[in-house]
Amino acid sequence: MVIRIFLRQPLTIKMILVILAFSLLLDHHGRIDAFTHGLGAIASPKYASTITSTRTYASVTDQQPNDASETVPSTTSGNELAIASITDTQTNESITEVQIDDESLPLRPRNEYDAVISGGGPAGLLTAIMLSRKYGPDHRIAVCERRPTIPPSPSDSTVWGDVAKFYNLGIGFRGQNALRSFGVLEDFKKHSVAVEGRRDWQPGMSRPEDGRVTLTEMSGDLSRVLSRDKLVGVLHHHIVDNYSNSNIDMLYGYGAEPVSFGSDWNDGGSDAVKVLVSKCDEIDVGLEEKSKLPPSSEFVPSQDSEQVCTVEGVVVTSTKLLIGADGSARTVANSMERYDQDRLDTLRKTNPLARIVEGKPFRVTRFVDDNPRVYKSIPIPLPADWPGKLNYSARAKNGRMSLEALPADDQGNLCALLLMKPDDELAQSEVDPNSLRSFFDDNFPQFSALISDEEIARTATKSSSSIPAFRHSGPKLHVGKRTLVLGDAAHTVKPYYGLGANCALQDVTVLSDVLDEVNGDVTAAVPLFTKRRGGESEALVSISRNMDRPGKMFYINFILPLILDGIFHKIAPSIFGPNMFGMFKKKNVGFVQIRRKKRLDRSMQMICISTVLAGIGKGLALSARKLATIIGRRQSTVAVGMALTLATSATLVNMVRKGK
Repeated sequence: MVIRIFLRQPLTIKMILVILAFSLLLDHHGRIDAFTHGLGAIASPKYASTITSTRTYASVTDQQPNDASETVPSTTSGNELAIASITDTQTNESITEVQIDDESLPLRPRNEYDAVISGGGPAGLLTAIMLSRKYGPDHRIAVCERRPTIPPSPSDSTVWGDVAKFYNLGIGFRGQNALRSFGVLEDFKKHSVAVEGRRDWQPGMSRPEDGRVTLTEMSGDLSRVLSRDKLVGVLHHHIVDNYSNSNIDMLYGYGAEPVSFGSDWNDGGSDAVKVLVSKCDEIDVGLEEKSKLPPSSEFVPSQDSEQVCTVEGVVVTSTKLLIGADGSARTVANSMERYDQDRLDTLRKTNPLARIVEGKPFRVTRFVDDNPRVYKSIPIPLPADWPGKLNYSARAKNGRMSLEALPADDQGNLCALLLMKPDDELAQSEVDPNSLRSFFDDNFPQFSALISDEEIARTATKSSSSIPAFRHSGPKLHVGKRTLVLGDAAHTVKPYYGLGANCALQDVTVLSDVLDEVNGDVTAAVPLFTKRRGGESEALVSISRNMDRPGKMFYINFILPLILDGIFHKIAPSIFGPNMFGMFKKKNVGFVQIRRKKRLDRSMQMICISTVLAGIGKGLALSARKLATIIGRRQSTVAVGMALTLATSATLVNMVRKGK
């Protein structure tokens, strides 16, 4: 009878009952040994990493949940620490010793937090640092990251030695200001490389001396480069080293999905956000793909990993602030979108004025990628006489491929991305290495001579990686009183212009500022964050997308504006702004301001061009009339003759230039 009643219950009720029963069972049969859980908590595919005050936790499949308020019984006396010798699972060689403070090791997510951050990427970890600095060690923070692997140390050469394995980021003044604000800048600088300018080869120009060097103005912060995963490692280990006494639970191998958003139409008056925290596992790659992994490390780069989250080990936790910083996964954003639309639909059925009063719902705008690109990465060791701290760039003769290379370390090694269309022959896996070598010899001989046959073969045979499509959340970035999104979850752009990661980190400083403005009142800060960053998110994506259109739209939206801005800014710099790239470099100028300024510039440019053309037309008409009077011909005949003369002259000039 009891079983029949249980089976009739909804899935959510079944899960809650199972969790309660499991907790009671553990209370009766005792606890899992602390030393075993200490090792399990730091397990990674090849080796383990040090942990912070035991609040870093990587989920394991045989984990038995216990009561969230309890700690692991200590296997030592007093304030002693258990010392675990961690070994390489392949060689059985000792790697490091890890101190495990048994008194505070959380075996599962807690039942209640002051803040839950979905996503353990750069924006998520920096948000955790910001909140801990702002509210102190008693502020309970959870960072839920779907990837079960704890980020390696940024100093671990066995992981980062393969420079082509990871996707590099350029962190400019926006990102560096954010890192400086929260005390991470010095750690970041230790593990990044400054970029002092660019070296470009135009299509068809391939000799080393043909590369034109453009140095960056030395005023302000130079952009610095490191891989995305290394930046995550920097932030993670900054927390390990500096926030051991803080209440930060870094839950690796856990996904967070909201199930209610605080006091609202379907939440029974509760003010807290309810979050479903569930275990996630890395999707295992096949044996064929595993064989292609470099021997240096089995740490899988974030861009090549996928996770699946299940109902196993589910915990429903409540929080006063939920922050979606889970990037393009957008688990929180997707839940917000469904919830807000359902809420408004329900309100509109009972109140026709709700559409006007409530405004537009939270929505994720997803653009179809009409100019898709994929990439393969390849390492390029530079000769000793080539400057190492430059962004190297070259394009194939027919526009088939672009090569963009950034310094991967201070030893003269570049990580180059080969950008191409998804259907390109060279974008496929198992490409003949000779085909890739031949392409390099024809289009990038200056680089081909620097790349070994082994690296060519490795790059040719591996699969390409995709670039995310443009998306943004809006018109608001929050739902309810205590939930918001930031970073790539709020605005996803292609990484061509170095804006994505920088704006994600900048979002954290804006959130910090609005919390200060309202004296830490979360319910006031959440809508204020939307007011400050909602328009910026939409403008950032709109501007970036317009610069990435295919075909003729590329020339109309990108090339022509660059030419016009270059001409007019040079003539009247006090009236016309620099081109879009110059505007991006301006500090304290947001993307809404940039878009407004460029629209004004474009209108004024059109007025100037129209005025000049009208003046030229008027002058030609007067000249034709006067010439017709002199030679005794009709004015229309003279005008046609003048037009033909000008066209012929322009054609001859073009031919002469091409002949040179």
